[in-house]
Amino acid sequence: MGLPVNIDELIHGRAVEWERLEFKRGWNPEEIVNSICAFANDLNNWGGGYIIIGIEEIDGRPVLPPEGLNPNHLDKIQGEVLKLAYQLLPNYFPLMQPYILQGQHILILWWPGWRQPALYSAKHPGRKSPTTSIYPLWLAKHYCQRRQSKAFE
Repeated sequence: MGLPVNIDELIHGRAVEWERLEFKRGWNPEEIVNSICAFANDLNNWGGGYIIIGIEEIDGRPVLPPEGLNPNHLDKIQGEVLKLAYQLLPNYFPLMQPYILQGQHILILWWPGWRQPALYSAKHPGRKSPTTSIYPLWLAKHYCQRRQSKAFE
């Protein structure tokens, strides 16, 4: 299923407010989990937000041409995004779309706004612990918010 937005318009900030966009040069799940949780906790009721992986950001704006992602890693990254979604309480899943921009592969995640507070396990998101299949959420729950173009706890 495609995203309900024109990708070129989205990347250039013409489809949604800049506050709803976050660009990431590469895949780093521990860096992205704060943004995921903050988009779930959509305080301004803007409809969540977009994380665009494969494009560097300077001062909240995209740096083009994109760095891009290795196309052989796109499936793995999407699987890891789903593991992060299971770390949120309640579970919160994005719509994902790989896309080619200026000859480079990028991945766009749309996290729609959520109706109830979302929490995540800040310690080792998605990492297996020796005693359970997934790190227990009740040991370290964190609530994130988004103000302007930044996510914070």
